Amino acid sequence: RRRARLFKSGVTLCWAPLYARHSSRRLCVAPLVVDAVGETRGRRGMTAGPEQTYFDNLAAGRLRLQCCDDCSEWVFYPRAVCPHCGSEALVWRKPSGRGTVYSTSIVRRKPNQGGDHNVALITLEEGARLMSRVQGIAPQEVSIGMAVEAEIIQEDEAALLVFRPAVGAGQ
Repeated sequence: RRRARLFKSGVTLCWAPLYARHSSRRLCVAPLVVDAVGETRGRRGMTAGPEQTYFDNLAAGRLRLQCCDDCSEWVFYPRAVCPHCGSEALVWRKPSGRGTVYSTSIVRRKPNQGGDHNVALITLEEGARLMSRVQGIAPQEVSIGMAVEAEIIQEDEAALLVFRPAVGAGQ
């Protein structure tokens, strides 16, 4: 038996398996699972829509996030309806890429498994908050409030959004 979760797809609430499913009545796309190093898993069944647009932009080396034309709030994770006001007027805009570390944690691993790494929640200047990792410094040096800048990297044939300490941040 397949596990299913309730989530919002467009303006319709529906039950769907944990992979993309097409039917004659509706299209339901399950949320992605992001592992501890910020890699996205389970994109095999991804369909056209906000999520695909986000990953297509990353693959092209562009950072684009949704912004609501009605309430001017930035939205992340990509979706069809603004979670702040319920509007469908979401447009793709280029954020500054600058933000601060809201929370951080160190994932401990053996050296032969890649060693320790951090997982961080980053709040962008525009207000959107997302999970990623801070690269370029030791995991224990990442601190709450640290200024960071976005960078898109290629890893295992996938484009990933990661962050580096901001130049001249004084951290």
